[in-house]
Amino acid sequence: FIMVLQHADTTEHESSYRHMMMTLQVVSASGLPFVVFNPNSDAGSEATSRAVTDFRRDHPLAPMGMIANLEGRLFLRLLRQARCLIGNSSVGIRECAFLGTPVVNLGDRQNGRERASNVRDSPWKPQAMAQALTYQLQQSYAGSQIYGSGHSGELMADIV
Repeated sequence: FIMVLQHADTTEHESSYRHMMMTLQVVSASGLPFVVFNPNSDAGSEATSRAVTDFRRDHPLAPMGMIANLEGRLFLRLLRQARCLIGNSSVGIRECAFLGTPVVNLGDRQNGRERASNVRDSPWKPQAMAQALTYQLQQSYAGSQIYGSGHSGELMADIV
């Protein structure tokens, strides 16, 4: 399955509906089941959520699940099992790097953040998004410690 985790970009929140609709169309065209998580509450999130609701209404047979919120450990377990994450959340940059989950990072929201090899960036263009998703669905990545090993608390305690 594919995970969709997409937020409104505060610098272009007026495009939130169109961007989410593009993402859902590309993911649906893959033929794989997908799970869509609610966006954060930034400006434009209402339009992002409305796109999900509208897509679900217009495509009742799409193999699509929706999750409002999930406890951290369960979320990470789901993320580890996903074939790919697509969207523009920092989860794709940070947590997916550690887990080795393939990511299609959409748009500019995560510009300036260091990326591990599991991330493939795509502009908001359906053909580019579809190509990036197709590519990532064929990939397998080892986890990366680009953002740490998960033991920083212990290391700091040893220093103190």
